[in-house]
Amino acid sequence: YSNHFNYSGNISPAVKSVLSEQLLLLRIFFEVNKDSNADVFSIRKHEIFAQYIEKLKQNNREYLETMLDTVTDFMIHSDNYDEISITDLEKAGITSGDIRKTVNSGILLSKKLFFHEGTIARNEKEVVYFVFDEMRDYCLARQILLNNVSAYYVDGESVNRKIKTNLKKHQVTSCAEGVIHYCLCLLKTDELVSK
Repeated sequence: YSNHFNYSGNISPAVKSVLSEQLLLLRIFFEVNKDSNADVFSIRKHEIFAQYIEKLKQNNREYLETMLDTVTDFMIHSDNYDEISITDLEKAGITSGDIRKTVNSGILLSKKLFFHEGTIARNEKEVVYFVFDEMRDYCLARQILLNNVSAYYVDGESVNRKIKTNLKKHQVTSCAEGVIHYCLCLLKTDELVSK
């Protein structure tokens, strides 16, 4: 990846260890640092994810943010954090072209056929899902905060309530811990919250 993305900086052993444990994060890291020689001695995943999304948006993917907001809103409102039906996305105003472009551009979202096993009636539907669970958790946290933080006010109670009602009540939900972590990371780095 370093050679492919023309990265020539130095990476600390601690960062190498983190990257070697998560290969999708490794790929995202090098895409974000393409053509760079910056030395990296620490890594904050939420910053890498934000930079990756910005990089994708700069490559004429203006639909990406709308797609991510729609996908994460739908996950939150439907209490389904694994996948979203393409039909549901189209009903929410996302065109099949935007879905196809998003799925085919990078490693953010992907598409698969989901088979409902039955007796005579076997059903198939196309669904969209996040390729990388940590990216999903980051995007969910981002969406929860976007819906509860304004320019002059942070509604911490609403953020807390949203996490408790939508995520923590499902102890089996794999994303609850990640969403809480990224909400805290994003709130700690926000200027309004700091003040």
